[in-house]
Amino acid sequence: MKELTYSQIIAENRRLEKLAKDKPLRILVVANTVVENLRDYLEYELRSHGMHAAVDIAAYDNAMQESSRLQHDVLILWLDTWNLAPALHTGHLFEDPEVLQALEKNVKTQINTIVKDNEHLPLIVINTFNNLLDPGFPFKKSNMQTLAGNLNAYLYSISAPNVFVFDTGHILLSLPEKSAISRKQFYLFNTLYTNLFFSRYSHHLKFVLLGLKGKTKKALIMDCDNTLWSGIVGEDGFDSIRMGYDSPEGRPFHEVQQMLLGLARQGVVIGICSKNNPKDVQQVIDHHPDMLLGDENITIKKVNWEPKPHNVKQIAKELNIGTDSLVFWDDNEFEVQMMREMLPEVLSFQVPGKTYEYPGVFREQMGWFFKRNITAEDLQKADLYKAQSRREKEKDRFTDITEYLQSLSLEIIIEHQPQKHLGRLAQISQKTNQFNLSTKRYEVADIKSMIADEHTDVLPFHVKGRFGEYGLTGLCIVRYDASTAFLDTFLMSCRVLGRQLEQAFINHLLARLREKGVSRLEAEYVPTPKNQQVARFFGEMGFAARETNEGTTVFSCQVKHFSPASTDFITISSSNDE
Repeated sequence: MKELTYSQIIAENRRLEKLAKDKPLRILVVANTVVENLRDYLEYELRSHGMHAAVDIAAYDNAMQESSRLQHDVLILWLDTWNLAPALHTGHLFEDPEVLQALEKNVKTQINTIVKDNEHLPLIVINTFNNLLDPGFPFKKSNMQTLAGNLNAYLYSISAPNVFVFDTGHILLSLPEKSAISRKQFYLFNTLYTNLFFSRYSHHLKFVLLGLKGKTKKALIMDCDNTLWSGIVGEDGFDSIRMGYDSPEGRPFHEVQQMLLGLARQGVVIGICSKNNPKDVQQVIDHHPDMLLGDENITIKKVNWEPKPHNVKQIAKELNIGTDSLVFWDDNEFEVQMMREMLPEVLSFQVPGKTYEYPGVFREQMGWFFKRNITAEDLQKADLYKAQSRREKEKDRFTDITEYLQSLSLEIIIEHQPQKHLGRLAQISQKTNQFNLSTKRYEVADIKSMIADEHTDVLPFHVKGRFGEYGLTGLCIVRYDASTAFLDTFLMSCRVLGRQLEQAFINHLLARLREKGVSRLEAEYVPTPKNQQVARFFGEMGFAARETNEGTTVFSCQVKHFSPASTDFITISSSNDE
């Protein structure tokens, strides 16, 4: 895809800003180098993928003052090694070890203070240090390199949960020096980085920021021929396809499969959608010595001669996720264009014609599955979605939905030690979109604070049934004020929707509130393009509804006299694991 010029970026940015209706993600960039043009590139990358953002650039080279107790959502700290002290790269400071040690200590102290002052922020991004404008020999490790290395080691040792260290080295390595930096601009205007660098930086950083609002993807759907391997198995034959590291034709596909394995191990759902004979594909998966992916890594397969958009919709249905959670790769331009036209919400990419470019292009788009923290739940994701697929197939055998639900032996397990699941609770608050009452996005520190609040109940819950565990798939946060309870958060993973579990949980919650002497329950619904089913749910449950001036709806009920429909086929229990 052709990159837009800077003037086109500015024009498109203005158009997208006018269309935005939601509250912007407020981002502050604090830097000791000139990064003014970053604002336009970063806002464009986020706005063009559905996240309204407003980027502010702080006063130049004033990190400590500009970073004190911010009111933004995200802080980006961009400190270049060459400018950590005045004229550092042109003077002789790098020749004095004592001066360097003092400088290193001072920088670490500044960063530590900034992190502590902003522990309330959802996210602090700190760029790695580099040795650009190094005055030393180009072929010998220099004092600037040593300083940058020591500072980077310090960054990676920071344990604050809201800190993410962003490695800019990958971008610098991927671009020729003249494309990444401009010495001419630097000497004239003190502007070191090019617009191309800002574009690449924004492309990668957007994945970290999109994750704050649950806008990353869940499943990666791959074609087979000339996508997982080189060649066409149905025509060339089992022995002629190539995907081995020792084969020039196969090596790019070997590298892509390695990346797919890594994603699968981090909880990304891997699927296959291929126009092929099922037996041919299965033979490759089961018996080809160079095939890295196996059935233990592949959650779902659609191998037939149906149109691929139809198959992809079926995949989304069986996994019980939205088609906008899918990424699709195919070597065939016709198939990719058809997917883009018929299912535009699916992110569709074409394997490059020059297959030696394939691993690099694939890696550039891996960020769509980025997670700052990998939870135990993520490591079980393939098995959880396989069970979900089996449940959907089993459902087709029944003509009566109640009979089907009763056959599942469903159980909700309320977790009474939420502090054991902080990472997962933050994750589902950030990623759950469809059944989410308020779409409030919480970080680990927020969850911790609410657990410690005596006027708040944090109630995560697991679900299991005849086909196995669904995992920790729900979260309810209740705040109390006198005799009224307020639902701050009520969300459930799409994996467990459509089973009356949400109704069973509310029934349990109402019984719990009666025991506490609560007389009234209120739930403020904040509408989004994806969570309309929450409003339908509370309406169907029989809650009274009151519209507010802010466009929200407050659902309420009198706890003592409320009589919801029975869900006695669902068992509810408590977990008190030590």
